[in-house]
Amino acid sequence: MRTVLAIARKDLRQRIRDRSAIVVGLIAPVLIAGLMSLAFSGLNSFHFTLGLVELDHGPIAAELVKALEVPQLRQVITLRPVRSVAVARSEESHGEIAAALVIPAEFSGAATGEHPEALTTITSNQATVPGEVTQSIVSSFAAQLNADRLSFATALAAGAPRSKTSELIGLVSGLRIPLRALERPVGAHELKVISYYSPGMAIFFLLFTIGYTARSFFVERSQGLIERMRAAPVRPVEILLGKAMSVFVYGVVSLVTIAVITSAAFGADWGARCLPSLSAWPLSSRSSVSRPS
Repeated sequence: MRTVLAIARKDLRQRIRDRSAIVVGLIAPVLIAGLMSLAFSGLNSFHFTLGLVELDHGPIAAELVKALEVPQLRQVITLRPVRSVAVARSEESHGEIAAALVIPAEFSGAATGEHPEALTTITSNQATVPGEVTQSIVSSFAAQLNADRLSFATALAAGAPRSKTSELIGLVSGLRIPLRALERPVGAHELKVISYYSPGMAIFFLLFTIGYTARSFFVERSQGLIERMRAAPVRPVEILLGKAMSVFVYGVVSLVTIAVITSAAFGADWGARCLPSLSAWPLSSRSSVSRPS
């Protein structure tokens, strides 16, 4: 064991004297993680303005507007009323709104008929994410509306009188799709971007350290240093264990130092605060199927 420790101390002294090891093990991971966090920090606060062209002013259109104003969507969408489709296209092309939703006239009245009116979205290739979010909202609302239409048609086909259309619509509007996929977060709080990149960069540059140690073994072997050590009462396995121990100690010190620096300077979370809360959440999947009562 003394031989293994002696070889590990020798390699660690060589590593500390080498300035490139300090750069690869400490400076480069912290610097690159900070730069990448700064470059992608805007992803934490995604928000866009959605133009709304409301030409119907009926009860179903009012339900759609109400759905767009729920607190969960307010964190992502700022709803902006627009007078007409032409104005919406003009504002979208000038960047005043990221996307637009058009509720056509007679949308509520045609929803219970054989030829319902279609919702129109105005998006741009330069703002694909707001367009996808708008399309997702419209698709979700259309799926619920189609389910309501099917329930209404089924009730009429079963013999319900048309004189009670308003009553049937009131009953159908309270129904929900039986199966829905709901996204649920894993953990107790949202992580910053630096919390992803600081461990990633630390482990990435740790691979360079491991590769450098493997390369140094063959360099010392080509220079005859390994044969000189074997001339002493040293077994080959002790040489390998000593070099492995040196890179292990250096890697642990590097990871701990990077964790302390990024946590203190940038507020990175390496998981210490998340460990107690993760046990209360299912870790197998981020989505679940719920059946509303």
